[in-house]
Amino acid sequence: NEADQEIADNASAGASSTRIVGYFDKFSNKIYTNYDTSCENNPSSGARNHKCVEKGDLLFVADGCWGVGDLGAGTTTPFFGGPTASCTDSTDVEYGSGNVLYNVTRVYTLPLAADSATDITATIDVVADTDGHLYANTYVIELDRHIGWDGSALGDAANNGLSPVDDTQWADNSGLVNIFHFTPPPHEEAKTLNYVNECSSRGMCNREEGICACFAGYTGAACELQDALWGMHYAATKAIGG
Repeated sequence: NEADQEIADNASAGASSTRIVGYFDKFSNKIYTNYDTSCENNPSSGARNHKCVEKGDLLFVADGCWGVGDLGAGTTTPFFGGPTASCTDSTDVEYGSGNVLYNVTRVYTLPLAADSATDITATIDVVADTDGHLYANTYVIELDRHIGWDGSALGDAANNGLSPVDDTQWADNSGLVNIFHFTPPPHEEAKTLNYVNECSSRGMCNREEGICACFAGYTGAACELQDALWGMHYAATKAIGG
């Protein structure tokens, strides 16, 4: 069921459902989300998370050139994210950024700061108040490893703004990266599988830079590929040397 994999969906929404989006700096392991994703604070009914998040959960976090919002696009019922992408073209997407499946280590809420948005649906007249920008920076999902690409872009994916995108009514206070919950298959044999292997168990992770140093014979951002030429060289060496 696809709906079961959405981390959040506002049951009362129309054409634009409220999903969980987040932002983060490159090589950070903290995602700042637009709503509280914790199971502890998840309501039992109404506009609640389809999938709340808790320690030990697995999440897909991938660069998808996510939409910045549909504000001013001329549609009467704008859809979540809208048709305007956050990147210029597909070459801007960091496909080779390493792991996209992460293990959740903590879910928590930070105290409100001076620039924290208490209502992310609110818009701000930044012409009248040039210092009035507020951000969704209190709800945090912490991961077991650093993310190897920049997800710090902000936008209005939920289309909360009221005027065309001309910066007079500013609502770009939350991230754009969609987050997906991964549930392993409910088979007994699956309990023995390790779904998140650092560098595919074929290399060592440089945690400062967020990249893998692959063992001989393997390549790829996560050491997920076997080098065919190296394998041929190794086989030839064995044949010659006995």
